[in-house]
Amino acid sequence: MHYLILGLVSLYAGLRVLALRRRMLATATATATAGGPAPKLILRPPVLAAIAAVVVVGGAFLVAGGALTLAQGG
Repeated sequence: MHYLILGLVSLYAGLRVLALRRRMLATATATATAGGPAPKLILRPPVLAAIAAVVVVGGAFLVAGGALTLAQGG
């Protein structure tokens, strides 16, 4: 059961990172077209995409492991 909960939290965190990446890219694009100064990025968008991928894949494995554990009655 713990794996299932951790997996769901991990999947949610991965989706939040992807949303952050999308928001950062939209802000950077809007600022660049308006002619203003470029916003300071915390992490580069490719780094955020890689982090999100690792988190989502790890979460998927945890969800699968948790579902398997529950199916076996554990």
